[in-house]
Amino acid sequence: MTFQMIQKVRFAGWLTDAIMAQMVLTGGGREMSVRFIPIPSEDVIGWQAGGVDSYGLPAKQKISDGDGAPCRHCLENIGKGDPYLVLAHRPFSGLHAYAETGPSFVHAAACRRADFGDALPAIFNSASYILRGYDDDETIVYGTGGVVDRARIIDRAETILENPAVAFIHARSAQNNCFHCRIERAGI
Repeated sequence: MTFQMIQKVRFAGWLTDAIMAQMVLTGGGREMSVRFIPIPSEDVIGWQAGGVDSYGLPAKQKISDGDGAPCRHCLENIGKGDPYLVLAHRPFSGLHAYAETGPSFVHAAACRRADFGDALPAIFNSASYILRGYDDDETIVYGTGGVVDRARIIDRAETILENPAVAFIHARSAQNNCFHCRIERAGI
């Protein structure tokens, strides 16, 4: 595997203004990259303005202790002492048998939506995660799910996305099954 990475970073408090990365994978004739997709801004802005979550309830505001509160919008960890919202989020277009709902965290104040391309976002700081492929109908593509070491997330995501039946992947916490973000083929 060959990594070519360019980082341009400006720190503003706890947030990274921009991280741009390009990753080229070689070997076995395969070249593919992925992109990490955060929760849509429209949803987050609504919650921050007092809107309701996937269960029709207002979000709860908490103060971060600096450990274990990853924002699903900017894909950064919420800094110690910063307020954040806890809410029920269902990262699917509608209700169906595969539409899991679970807790998610976002900054209580406005934060910039991440656009990380194929760089592993900062919220991936645990040892392992669950990756699971879904088709265009948001049905699990069986055989794609599993626990993956942090260092292998991009490689495993690319392998899953080689399956033409897979439209996207959900990355979830291996400890709590919480949705972190969606992973898609680059260029889609």
